[in-house]
Formats: sequence, C-alpha cells, structure tokens
Amino acid sequence: MKEKVLMPIIFLIAAYLIQIYTPWYWIAVVACICGVFYQKPWQSYLIYFGLGLMLWYSLAFILDKQSGSRLTNRIGILFGNFKPITLIWISGLIGGITSGLGAMTGTLLKKLIPFN
Repeated sequence: MKEKVLMPIIFLIAAYLIQIYTPWYWIAVVACICGVFYQKPWQSYLIYFGLGLMLWYSLAFILDKQSGSRLTNRIGILFGNFKPITLIWISGLIGGITSGLGAMTGTLLKKLIPFN
C-alpha cells in the first residue's frame, strides 16, 4: 500500500529532474519503472496519465508565461490559429498519454516476467 502512495510522488520528482537532461520520451521510462508496483494495468495507466498530464501541463504553462506567449502564439498561427492555452493542453495530453502507456507497460511487464 505504501508503494501506491509513494510511487506517484517519486514519479513526479524523478520525471521532472530527468527531463532536464534527457529527451521527452524518458517520462515513459520513469513511468514504466513506477508501474511495476501496480497490479492492474488500467489503474496504473489512469494514475500516471493524470500525473504526466499535470506535470507537462504545468511545465508548459510556466514556460509559456515566462516567455510571454511569444512562441506559442507563433506556433498557434502556424497550425491554424490555435490559442496558446490549446497548445499547452495538447502538450499536457502528450505527456499524459506517454506516461500512462509507460506505466501500463511496466505493469504488464511485471506479469510477463516475475520478479521473484
């Protein structure tokens, strides 16, 4: 039971720190490692989908506000007049789907390869 409470906190800290130095898809690797501690694949997917969405949305929002929305305005115009908040939500969804699938992979890998 402790793992289910501790793993999301460890995931948020580790994913934030690892993303500073590695490519974007390493969020899936961190989620895969954390997903090993869950029994149900969909449970781990939903938990880490929410955590990945929250992490990437907040990071994109902070970076957008620091830059004064200059880059998101330009990209929004390029892709059909999207507002900056729409692009921030899309970024959050990509992070959520990536981390959710990573956690689900970790849970299914545990069933495939017993760690005893």
